[in-house]
Amino acid sequence: MADEWRERLRQAVEASPLGTTAISTRAGLNTSYLRKLLETEQAPNLRQLRAICDVLGVTISWIAEGRRGNEETDRIVEAYLSLPPHLRGMAVQMLEAAAKGADGDGDSQGKPVQ
Repeated sequence: MADEWRERLRQAVEASPLGTTAISTRAGLNTSYLRKLLETEQAPNLRQLRAICDVLGVTISWIAEGRRGNEETDRIVEAYLSLPPHLRGMAVQMLEAAAKGADGDGDSQGKPVQ
């Protein structure tokens, strides 16, 4: 399960008319980077994954989670992934609280109605 992202990346590469060398080069990475990423346990950092996704025309959220997203979703995912692990729970709580406020459980400021 942990390598599901790698399989989605592999699918995106196979769907591309470009080979791994060309994708790596267009992403501004070492020419063998993508091949090594697909064949080893190596994991990309966020900048590298974003560059590869841009070349392939797919979203980070699809590669990382298998979800078809949009640019806004990708921005949220990128911000979340760039946080240190100990802050990620807090970020999720903030988003959930904001969503509750948007659902009508709070006032226009997202504060609970008393």
